[in-house]
Amino acid sequence: MLIIVDNNIKSRLVAQYSDPALMKAVASKMPNTHHFLCIFHIQENLRINLASKLGQDYKSFYKNFLYIQNSLFEDDFYRHWTQLIEKYLLGQDYLNRTLNTSYQS
Repeated sequence: MLIIVDNNIKSRLVAQYSDPALMKAVASKMPNTHHFLCIFHIQENLRINLASKLGQDYKSFYKNFLYIQNSLFEDDFYRHWTQLIEKYLLGQDYLNRTLNTSYQS
């Protein structure tokens, strides 16, 4: 997690690796702070948690994930994100538990 403090001014941005407990703690203790996830850690966690589950489908999944990550329009992101979760059933639990609840943070 990264919290930047300068001259006793509270941070308005918090970056971290998608820990749901930490996200709740930040929201309750720093309600005016925008919370976002570190894409490097998201990508690493996808590989660690889904590569073996998805097997040969992981490369296709990851390609789709990168495409969605770079969506220019919010509606496109939501539509493609829902399709990704529905397409890769073996990854649904992980995606719902870790990322699906945080993409709106």
